[in-house]
Amino acid sequence: MSKKYLYFPTRIFDDMLLAFAQLYVSKNWSFTGVDPAQLEADAIAQRQQRAELDAITLAYIQKKADFDQKQFERYKRFAQALNAARGAFRHDRVTIAELAKFKLKPTKRPTSVPSDSVATSA
Repeated sequence: MSKKYLYFPTRIFDDMLLAFAQLYVSKNWSFTGVDPAQLEADAIAQRQQRAELDAITLAYIQKKADFDQKQFERYKRFAQALNAARGAFRHDRVTIAELAKFKLKPTKRPTSVPSDSVATSA
């Protein structure tokens, strides 16, 4: 069984569809199986759905950014409390063993970037 792949046209498909529909109507072209009214309706529907999708995408990006920021703040408070508990109970092996399951994984830092001041011979 072959897989069916969807084709995703470029971002300017809206403009191309509308321009072609207008050209088709203005030239009074007539081809079998091609309905000019359907082309124009498709262009309008494409624009409306693209606008809805863009609005949803923007809302998602904003919500994600807000979530990421608040999660970062919560993580900082968690790390601070965990480190305080580890410091307060550093001599209590039982408590340290209980706290061992709360590991703080270090975040990946970018590798060092070579400086722009490269010595050149003159």
